[in-house]
Amino acid sequence: MGPYLQSTEYTTAAASLVYILHELTGQIQNTWIELDIWRSSALLPTRASSIYGLANYCAKQGLKATIIIQKKQYSFPDYRFFRYKKTDIDIAKDMQDYYQRQAVILNIPIIKQKIDVETIKSYNKQIMLVRLNPRVWRGTTTSNFVVVKPINEHFIIMDPAIGQFCITAETLQQALNDLQDKKKREPQLLVLQS
Repeated sequence: MGPYLQSTEYTTAAASLVYILHELTGQIQNTWIELDIWRSSALLPTRASSIYGLANYCAKQGLKATIIIQKKQYSFPDYRFFRYKKTDIDIAKDMQDYYQRQAVILNIPIIKQKIDVETIKSYNKQIMLVRLNPRVWRGTTTSNFVVVKPINEHFIIMDPAIGQFCITAETLQQALNDLQDKKKREPQLLVLQS
């Protein structure tokens, strides 16, 4: 199946999940599903998606989800560059806490560990969403969830902003490092199985 391209600038994670749902369950790909996923995972007012909200959506669709994080607390250190106020970030943090509690109720495993290329390779039979900085292939610094599938020593990326392509382990590690170094955010990983 070809890539699924996002319909809005703020639904990268949701569009990535539309692709995964189609891959694992055959669910149709369309904007209505994309927006439903976003509505079910959005950390308003920031418009970003919560890894917990995405996992909850998957669990309700019958998929087995595992969340891997480096830090449990929500952070958005460069929020001022996006014209958000501290009160906006506090609301988003409360929403993240709500989604996290729901994930616990749904018995979704939450693992705290370092996320790097080796961690991603260790899930080589699964399809996953990874939060990283796609600057190395897009040219702009941001923080997004994209689909990652390990294939031998390479990785298939389905980035709903530009499409599907293959990258090396070094490029993937650079995208993970850039998220921490340039965006001051932590990588997150959502491993999914049918």
